[in-house]
Amino acid sequence: MVVGTIDFFLLGPLEARQRERPLRLGSIKHRMLLAKLLLHPNQVVSTEELIVAVWGEEPPPTVKQSLQNHVAALRKAIEAGNGAGPPRTLVTRDPGYLLKVDPERLDLHRFQRLDREGRQALANGDPARAADLLRQALALWRGPALADVAASADIAWPELVGVEELQVASIEARIEAELALGRHHELVAELEALVRLYPLREHLHGQLMLALYRSGRQADALAAYRAARKVLVDELGIEPSVGLQRLEQAILAQDPALDLLVPARAGDREPDDGHPGPDHGGGTAAEGGGSVERKLVSVLFAEVDEPLGEAGERDPEDVSNMLDRHLDRVRAEIESFGGTVEHAIGGITMATFGVPQTREDDPERAVRAALAIRDSLADADGVELRVAVTTGEALVTDGVRVAGDPVATCARLQQAAPSGTVLVSEATGRATERSISYGPASLLALAGRARPMSVWSALEPRNRSGMDGLAAGPVPLIGRDRELGLLLEAFRRARDGRRPQLVTLLGPPGIGKSRLVAELGRALDADDDLVSWRQGRSSPWDEGRSSPTGGGVTYWALAEIVKAEAGILETDSPDRVGRRLSRVVAHAMADDPDAIERVTWHLRGLVGEGDGAPVQQGRRDEAFTAWRRFLYGLAARRPLVLVLEDLHWADDALLDFLEELLEPTGQAALDRHGRPLRPRTPPAAPLLIVATARRELLARRPGWPGSGDPSVTIELEPLSESDTGHLLETLLAAHRLPTGVGPALLAAAGGNPLFAEEYVRMVRDHHPMPGAPAERLPLPETVHAIIAARLDALPAEEKAALQDLSVLDRVGWVGALAAVSGR
Repeated sequence: MVVGTIDFFLLGPLEARQRERPLRLGSIKHRMLLAKLLLHPNQVVSTEELIVAVWGEEPPPTVKQSLQNHVAALRKAIEAGNGAGPPRTLVTRDPGYLLKVDPERLDLHRFQRLDREGRQALANGDPARAADLLRQALALWRGPALADVAASADIAWPELVGVEELQVASIEARIEAELALGRHHELVAELEALVRLYPLREHLHGQLMLALYRSGRQADALAAYRAARKVLVDELGIEPSVGLQRLEQAILAQDPALDLLVPARAGDREPDDGHPGPDHGGGTAAEGGGSVERKLVSVLFAEVDEPLGEAGERDPEDVSNMLDRHLDRVRAEIESFGGTVEHAIGGITMATFGVPQTREDDPERAVRAALAIRDSLADADGVELRVAVTTGEALVTDGVRVAGDPVATCARLQQAAPSGTVLVSEATGRATERSISYGPASLLALAGRARPMSVWSALEPRNRSGMDGLAAGPVPLIGRDRELGLLLEAFRRARDGRRPQLVTLLGPPGIGKSRLVAELGRALDADDDLVSWRQGRSSPWDEGRSSPTGGGVTYWALAEIVKAEAGILETDSPDRVGRRLSRVVAHAMADDPDAIERVTWHLRGLVGEGDGAPVQQGRRDEAFTAWRRFLYGLAARRPLVLVLEDLHWADDALLDFLEELLEPTGQAALDRHGRPLRPRTPPAAPLLIVATARRELLARRPGWPGSGDPSVTIELEPLSESDTGHLLETLLAAHRLPTGVGPALLAAAGGNPLFAEEYVRMVRDHHPMPGAPAERLPLPETVHAIIAARLDALPAEEKAALQDLSVLDRVGWVGALAAVSGR
């Protein structure tokens, strides 16, 4: 068959060649017709689509006959040598025509395949193979797509939209691979030409900056950033992206990480870097009689050292004093975030988070501790610090001794870290990316590992209150219409009746409490009436720590609300804090000017400024009264919604205040001589308090307001199977993944919206099919941490029974459990 020897070239001039003689296409319409069919190999292209493609929107009256003539001529050219048999390549197929051709004969198809394989090799940590495949792909380009057709006709076919983009994106990926191979010197000239050709592509600008910096041309790298910024501002009116700005800052700081790390695409993952997988086993007995348990832990290694002096030696006493001084600070920071120092040898400290009890935020605690260590030693002249954090499953003996890949990987990562940096494994980065700011993901070769591993460079914690405001969710709210209706009804009662309302949203982690709150905020924001919205959060790692402003964290969530209302920044001086508070209190209490000074004084204590600390004995009732009057004053001027998230972690004192906030006024409101200011009356203000919590709150406060006006408790149940399937389908579509939810993905989500989102992210990053068997679905880091923390919170006998039951897989029976456990 003659067509079997023909290669069709769309990436460049449209040509067709065969081994024995060239295929001749007479007219431009023949070429346009063939090109349109080639863009849809083995698919029927309708007559109407072909007419519009070749003759435009206003074809001549005889266009159908012309099309038939052109198809016949094209068929004759392609089918030459086929003998007397019927056409087997270009066939008529209702409602148009179909061109039968092996996709491997199309250079566009071959390019896309090689480009895909090259990117996968780069993601798998094989830059050499990636560079080779991507060079093969780019070699198929012979000029602009359909160069000769486009030169003779003004074509704007939908199939060609983005074709040129594929070439440039492939060039960027090839350069990324070659940067990983250390070829920065060779790439500078090519990148300079590319940024002139594509001045609006930030990724090329970033690659040029990195290549220049690694070539010892820091000034030129900074000049390249300024040139990129000028183009973006002049042409688009926008500033460079956060990633490009961070790269400029790293170059200014001469960050050593730039010399060792290479850019990695989002989604790169090293299979064996401590990524936590499913826990299929529980505790076992060690040879020495102690217990051995598989646990999810986060490991921190920190090394403190001072460079050698000119003499090349250091006095042992000086070294000992230096280490004692600095390692005490390292230990203090680790323990303040709930970590345990396992050992310290020389200047190296190893600490673990999640031992003996797992907490769902152990990775965040570890990274925050690492950043705190970095900041606490920033003022120590001449001290070199290298910190690394990894997360994964390890064997824990007797509840204290940790061994396994996370420990070995963390030790190697710490040794490879540039001085002054905090590097984390990808498992740690994925688990903390919502609360920690990171630089671009990078690849780093470590001793003892066959492939480079993906690492993240921690920059700083995000807003510690965790307030996300009213950020849009990834998909529409699904399965919570009734609960949202109850929230809106409570707001209307508070607004119309001018009486405070409390709604408590109860549910396990990830069930959708915060999302429901955000949907309430968006619904109120869309209303014509103006509403004030203030939000705070209690955090588990606040225990025992002080706020950045020096106050306690007992009322942290409430303090965040007051600071947001007053516009107080962490960098504000005490005088500035006082002025801001006085201004906002004067606005809230314009009808009671005599109380402004005293209320301001108590609010200063709440936010950690001045001498009015609210925890002082004998002052609590007076402070509660002041805070209460301030909040009701705000609500009197505009309906006020107070959101307090994660109330199960709040101190008892904050819970006391929230309960008193709803009580009738009068008893606690006394003048300076202790006389009641007015009789007890129901509070009058359009105030809605929305609290989110887990059921642990009811264990601490069995009498927590939960039914009847003004308090309502809404317990969020898991989504139904149909709603879970709908959510998964929507998430897969949002991430541009193949839809079709299999039973494994549906069972893994278990009706939990967060689990559904994390599993879809895992599918996106690992690229298995959504319907893969359950045993092939890795457990996302966040889901693993939540489940491990809940297991560790169980009584010892219940946890042991579950560990034994896990041997029987998802379904077991009592007799088998008794045989396994001996109970």
